Amino acid sequence: MWTVNDLPAYGVASRWSTVGVMGCPICIDDTRAFHLQHGRKACHFDCHRQFLSAHHSYRRNKQAFMKNRVKNKVAHLRLTGDQILDQVANISPTVEMPLLLPDDYGSDHKWTKKSIFWDLLYWSTLLIRHNLDVMHIEKNMFDNIFNSVIEIKGKTKDNMNPPPLPRPITATSPRTPPPHSSHHR
Repeated sequence: MWTVNDLPAYGVASRWSTVGVMGCPICIDDTRAFHLQHGRKACHFDCHRQFLSAHHSYRRNKQAFMKNRVKNKVAHLRLTGDQILDQVANISPTVEMPLLLPDDYGSDHKWTKKSIFWDLLYWSTLLIRHNLDVMHIEKNMFDNIFNSVIEIKGKTKDNMNPPPLPRPITATSPRTPPPHSSHHR
C-alpha cells in the first residue's frame, strides 16, 4: 500500500516541504539545486543524473545538461524507513498556530510535521511510500499550456511583467528554423 500523487500533493501527504532548494525528498540536503537568476524559483535541473548507472551516456553528456559538466558523483544511499522514522519521531503530528517549525528545519531537513502514515505499523518497512502520478502531472501541464494559449482569465500562468530571459545554462543554443531555399528539389 502506498500513495500516488503529483509533487505538491506528495508534500502534503508526506509532510516534507517540496518547495525551495532542499525540496527534493530523495536528495534531502545532498542536492545541487539552485535559484533561477530572475525568477527566485528553485531549479532542480540536472540534479538527478547522479542516480543513473556509472556508465550511462547521459553522465558524460556536456551539451544537453549543465554547460560542460560531467556527472561523476555517486548517488548517496537512500534513507531507510527506520532512519526517516527516527527523523520525524520528535516532530509533532499537529500544527500549532502560528506555524512552529522544528528547530533544524531548512538546515538538516524540511519536515513540517509528522505524517499520520507513520502511525501505520508497516509504513517504515515499505520500499516506496509515495509515487508520483505521471498522468496527473501530464494533466496539470496540459491545463497550464492550454489555459495560457487560450488566455483563460485567472487560469493562465503568464503575467504582464515577465522576467528577462535567463542566460543559457546548457551548451546548446536555441534552435532556429532553417532558411527557406528558393528552389525545390
